[in-house]
Amino acid sequence: MNYSKYKKGYTLLFSIIVSSVVLSIAAFILSISRKQFILSSSARDSTVAVYAADGGIQCAVGAKMEKNLEVDPVLGGNAIITCNLETKSGAYSEVNPDDLDADTGLNDSPIGKVYRSAPIFFYFPNNTDPDRTCVKIVVTSGYNSSNGKRVIIDSSGYSAGDSKPCNSGGPINPRALERTIRLKYFD
Repeated sequence: MNYSKYKKGYTLLFSIIVSSVVLSIAAFILSISRKQFILSSSARDSTVAVYAADGGIQCAVGAKMEKNLEVDPVLGGNAIITCNLETKSGAYSEVNPDDLDADTGLNDSPIGKVYRSAPIFFYFPNNTDPDRTCVKIVVTSGYNSSNGKRVIIDSSGYSAGDSKPCNSGGPINPRALERTIRLKYFD
């Protein structure tokens, strides 16, 4: 009796099937882990951008309380903001109220003069940190027919300070996120 002749290769076939199943399970787990890593990184970057925007709003509110965001209706002026132990300014220039988005509420300005500051950039925690984030603050000031004087502060936080628009000469980081907070004052 020669039964062993027909059972040759069974162990090899079984080991190939088992290793294929184990390899498939490992590839599936690796794929899920990679997607979870990307999602958690995106959530972290979003949080960093929101905190940067919030920090910019806090600095601009301090400047508003110190009356450093005032604009002269004839001469214009500068928005002066101190943030992260730095003081920077952005010159006001007149903008056409019709060019503003409806959310500003300045489209029906009775005197027709609306001023917007040049963007003011600040970096957190400092200019030498490679993992820094940045914030861009823009102040818009004008008059609304129903509420009087209105000051709008737009603070845009970015998760990567080495990317555009924070670094105009830098590369565009496809993972950099922007989060904006808008604050409106009625005087």
